Amino acid sequence: FFFILYSFPRLSLSLSTVNMKTACIFSLLIASVSSFTNNIARCESSTLLKAASDDSLIYSTAVPFLERPKVLDGKYAGDAGFDPLSFAKTETDLLVYREAEIKHARLAMLAAAGWPISELYDAKLASFANMPSLLDGNGRVPSLLNGGMEKVPVIYWLVCLIAASAIDVYGLRKTNGADYIPGNLGMDPFGVSKSPRAIEFFRTAEIKNGRLAMIAITLYALLEFSQSTAIVNTFPYLFQPLSQTVSNLQVASGMSS
Repeated sequence: FFFILYSFPRLSLSLSTVNMKTACIFSLLIASVSSFTNNIARCESSTLLKAASDDSLIYSTAVPFLERPKVLDGKYAGDAGFDPLSFAKTETDLLVYREAEIKHARLAMLAAAGWPISELYDAKLASFANMPSLLDGNGRVPSLLNGGMEKVPVIYWLVCLIAASAIDVYGLRKTNGADYIPGNLGMDPFGVSKSPRAIEFFRTAEIKNGRLAMIAITLYALLEFSQSTAIVNTFPYLFQPLSQTVSNLQVASGMSS
């Protein structure tokens, strides 16, 4: 939990050459996930379930050749009947797993943005505040795999613990409601939930983006550990200004010619 939350300490700018082999693998993974989620979205827009006849089995839209678990009846956003290992055997199981998924999804979305931002700006902010940077010699943020967690101030962990505990206690109080939906803390500061259709849209968008973010931060951690370089250096074109990317391409083109 705190490993994910670390994505928002102080922040550093460091760019290097692109590892083309890894870039291709990463792009293919993202394209595969995007294609998978778009396919599910099209299925969900028409129908969540399909059946060959009234007497036949009901199949999952995510994995059409597998039977849909009975508890996955489509009442939650993003439910495509995907539970091949049958974790959710009862409504209570489903509630617990859904609550865990939405919490991890939200933390992952924060981490997917906070991780590269930290690597881009930590050194600058640390220099401005006359403090040591938390990044290692390769410009990587502290993590369980990268190491360096001991450099994070204790006060930061205390703030994380208090904030997380407060949010969790508040969430537990909400779960006592009869109409409680996992992850619904009643927060809508921008007033986007003005209709049932809008609510369903944003709930589906949140869980799908959260699932993609969980994959992304896993790749961040594995790539930085295996290559010993910051993710912003492995894929600079994703994290630097477009003008700089174009300039770098022009320079590379001139050198090759």
